[in-house]
Amino acid sequence: MSGISAIVTAYDREEATRATIARLLACEPPPEEIIVHLDNGAEFSLPDGVKTLRSTKNLGPGGARNLLLKAAMNEWVASFDDDSFPDTLVFFAQVKKEILKHANAGVLACPIRHRDPIHDSPSSNEDIEVAAFVGCGCVYRKSAFLATRGYVPLPVAYGMEEVDLALQLHHLGIPIIHCPKLVVVHDTELSHHESARITAGAIQNQALLAWLRYPVTSLPYGFLQWLNKIHDSLQRGRFPGAVQGVLSTPGHLWRYRSLRKPVSASALAGWRDLRIHPRPCCGETSSRD
Repeated sequence: MSGISAIVTAYDREEATRATIARLLACEPPPEEIIVHLDNGAEFSLPDGVKTLRSTKNLGPGGARNLLLKAAMNEWVASFDDDSFPDTLVFFAQVKKEILKHANAGVLACPIRHRDPIHDSPSSNEDIEVAAFVGCGCVYRKSAFLATRGYVPLPVAYGMEEVDLALQLHHLGIPIIHCPKLVVVHDTELSHHESARITAGAIQNQALLAWLRYPVTSLPYGFLQWLNKIHDSLQRGRFPGAVQGVLSTPGHLWRYRSLRKPVSASALAGWRDLRIHPRPCCGETSSRD
């Protein structure tokens, strides 16, 4: 089995980034390489041996992962943010065990633990095929990722980033496997989700997902999802962000219009069903493409 790379998306939090790198290096065994992307002109030094990529523009986490995954030397790439890290020191040893079971998976999805357990992602006691994952705690199969169009580089990616990639993988018949033993800690506050900027971005991205990936016959359903997102934001009292999101959505769609490549209607229907009904899996998974 080849080694495992670890990638970290970082913005302007030097202390948190260094803490994540220290956690990765403390693992037994550690990853074979660590690559960090410093976004939006962030400039600070990192420990010796850590590879660094830099962007002067704000690529967002998805845009950064596009670069990091292409730069990784290994087929399997564990993904973290500057404020997320493995829960146990044997994380990468466990990753190798999961790879042997699920060699054809496109992504191994990790349970995410937060400071407040109310925000923890749902988890299963067994490995299951799922329709979604979280980019700050997962393991990519690089060749599967490169078979997709990758992430849309969005400074505010909520509602689009991993959802879009998961839908692309499902269209290709490449499974995402939730692995309950690969726990990742996301050591951050989530209060920023209530900001007008994040609310507006989530509304824009709900429309963008449908515009880029839904077949024509499913666009009315995407429009209803967009309206529901607006309604939910208003229900939560996020009025400035909701108004900003509605007004900026047409320009958002126009800006990324060249990236439209819809999945099939059957793939969209199957993916929607998988979101509600994850599938049990036993042993090695197999691609359905």
